[in-house]
Amino acid sequence: MRICILIFLVFVSFVFSQMIPPNQLATLMRYHKECQRKTGISDNVAMGIAAGKFPNDPVLQNHLFCIHQKLGFQDQNGNLQKSVIASTIQLALPTSMNAQDMVDTCAVQSGSPGQTALDMDRCMFGMIRGSQG
Repeated sequence: MRICILIFLVFVSFVFSQMIPPNQLATLMRYHKECQRKTGISDNVAMGIAAGKFPNDPVLQNHLFCIHQKLGFQDQNGNLQKSVIASTIQLALPTSMNAQDMVDTCAVQSGSPGQTALDMDRCMFGMIRGSQG
């Protein structure tokens, strides 16, 4: 189940698997399944995120963009909604991390909406992993 959690989080980390309330976990799982039906992402690619594998795969980009839209992180045109991102991730971050700093560093528009989603998630994963020592 931990791997499923990590698939859905834009800022994937094992830290969050213990902090997500059950109702939010259920919502994230539903979003993943809905987006998986839409994008056709394989379980292997989706689960690779838990290991920090973020390949430049158009299917992964589309999948992450789909999840970002459902979370309110990006609008239908791919524009990042930084205040939504910050308020959402602050709830799951360890107290030693600042959500706004993470958003300022990682929430950067790039190329396509899918590329933006991928780049942001990759960056957040790196920041979280780096903070864990």
